[in-house]
Amino acid sequence: MTKRELVLQFIRDLFRSKSPIELAEQELLEAQLAKMDAETSVEYYVAMVQYNQKRINRLVERLDDMRLSLSPPPQQSVLLSETVSSASASHVHVPTLRE
Repeated sequence: MTKRELVLQFIRDLFRSKSPIELAEQELLEAQLAKMDAETSVEYYVAMVQYNQKRINRLVERLDDMRLSLSPPPQQSVLLSETVSSASASHVHVPTLRE
């Protein structure tokens, strides 16, 4: 085939209607590419969920530690200290706030 014949054949193929098999093959290729793209997105978003969950856990733990270190020790009320002293005299166990 000469160059001219090849160019004419290419132009004819470009403008002719595609067969059902060619259309199905093209659609199959597009579906495979779309599936690969979706799988990539799933991997990315699963990793983002894991990242943010670890970040949340780390921040909650850090906030708990900071709150514990900044809060003053709990004050016992006068009534509670009187109850504890009278209970210790009678050998009864009264749980404190830390128990």
